[in-house]
Amino acid sequence: MGYGMINILSICLGVVSIMSGINFDSVQKAIMSADSVKVSMSQNEYVIDRENVYYTIFNDFVEKILDGSHQVPALGVAINDEVLKEKENKNWIEFNFKELCECDGLNFESLLVFLEKDMGGVNVYRKINGEYSGRCFYINLGENVSEIFDVLG
Repeated sequence: MGYGMINILSICLGVVSIMSGINFDSVQKAIMSADSVKVSMSQNEYVIDRENVYYTIFNDFVEKILDGSHQVPALGVAINDEVLKEKENKNWIEFNFKELCECDGLNFESLLVFLEKDMGGVNVYRKINGEYSGRCFYINLGENVSEIFDVLG
C-alpha cells in the first residue's frame, strides 16, 4: 500500500470518527448523559440545562425510574410527521445532546420519550438531522412513571 493510499485511508477514518460522535453502550446511559432536557407537561414546556440547579434533581429522578430497566429490541419506526402530531397532544421529555451520538449502530442528536401514567415501557424516538425517523429504541422500565406527573406536572 502506497503512502498516498495510507493518507486517504487516514482521512476517511478521521471523517468516520468525527461523524460517529459519542458512542453509548445503552440508551439508558445516553439518557443520563444528555446535555439538556426539554419537558412538555400539560402543554407547558421548559428546558433544563446541565448548568441549571434542577438538572441534578431531575437526573436523579430519571435514574431512579431507569434503575432495573432494560433495553429490548424495538419494533417501532418513527415517522417525523406522526411524531410531531403526537408531541402536540401528549406529555413528553426530549433528551438533547450537543454532538451526534450513537447506540447500537443508530445515530441521534436527541431522544424523545412520550409519558403516560402507569406505563411499563417506552419507545425512545431518535432525532437525526432535525427529524424523527428510523428505528426506535425500547426500554422496559423498572419503575412506574406515575410519580413523574406529580414532580413535573
